Amino acid sequence: AKTAPGAVSLGTGTASATTAGSQPPATEVPRNADVAFQMGLMAPPSARKGTQVNVTLTMPEVLDLRDGFVEIAFDPGALEPLGARAVEPGRLRLPVGTIGRGTDVVFKVIGDAASTQVAVSNAELLDASGFAVGVAPPAPVTIGITK
Repeated sequence: AKTAPGAVSLGTGTASATTAGSQPPATEVPRNADVAFQMGLMAPPSARKGTQVNVTLTMPEVLDLRDGFVEIAFDPGALEPLGARAVEPGRLRLPVGTIGRGTDVVFKVIGDAASTQVAVSNAELLDASGFAVGVAPPAPVTIGITK
């Protein structure tokens, strides 16, 4: 039987899969429990000034999101968002409806600094039942800027 990535498949008839009174595997957490799922943030290690760079935000496949947003923070002196409008200088807000399992945010490199960072600054997410979902922000990504 096929399972989704990250899902646990328990075979039938195997006594070693679980025993009476044992704790379920960590991946079998109730959806609205106060457990932080991990988002991902990926970017190339470097980009040339004047070129475009894709920063990819990934969400756990186990989440069934209905509403909310994720905010991305960036240096507006180094990066200019393309195809998205900043809610304030240095912040993009991505509504859940625009976030897939892997969503690219495209920036044009405009700065002269040696490097710049992009980070998830805030996330407020609701599941299909309307419960808040705890999602751990990923580590910021650093992009080296070459001329």
